[in-house]
Amino acid sequence: MASRQDWLRAAVQVFGRDGLEGVRVDPLARALGVTKGSFYWHFRDRADLLEALIDLWEEETTWLITQASEASGPYDRLLRFFQLISPARNYPSDREMFAWGRRSAQVRARANAVELKRVGFIEEQLLATGVSAPTAARRAEIAYLATLGWVERRGRSEAMDDSLGEFAEHLFPLMLAASKRSRSVTRARLKA
Repeated sequence: MASRQDWLRAAVQVFGRDGLEGVRVDPLARALGVTKGSFYWHFRDRADLLEALIDLWEEETTWLITQASEASGPYDRLLRFFQLISPARNYPSDREMFAWGRRSAQVRARANAVELKRVGFIEEQLLATGVSAPTAARRAEIAYLATLGWVERRGRSEAMDDSLGEFAEHLFPLMLAASKRSRSVTRARLKA
């Protein structure tokens, strides 16, 4: 008999490949080589499985923030956050979760909450590097949107062969360098 984790792993794979419509009990049972009865030992129904997928997706962000927070400084925490994101980890696809959120107000609300946590973490780290509050808020959004764009393009283009961590290693120095330049310009204007 397949375990709850087996069912979730299979559902995550199908969700990432075929979207919400692909997550069905019969095909999952066939893929796992078990009967549908195994499913009902672990889940009440398909809705219960889908709820578990959302829970798992939310847990990923909590795990990422917790793990990244263990790094020594804000810059290292930012890099660590993005280095930990890997297609090899078995979490539901952001792309498919956001697509689902466009059709479901409940999923949209939960996705928005996850995104606020992610952007908030980035903003906190930028603030800790000395970036001003309004600038940190704007740059956190920019960094988040840039990484979403990277994830989307990586999902459809073989030309993208670097990891998200490698992408972040280029993104954050640019964001922080811009802060240093703007502080230098501000200081120069104050001296004039």
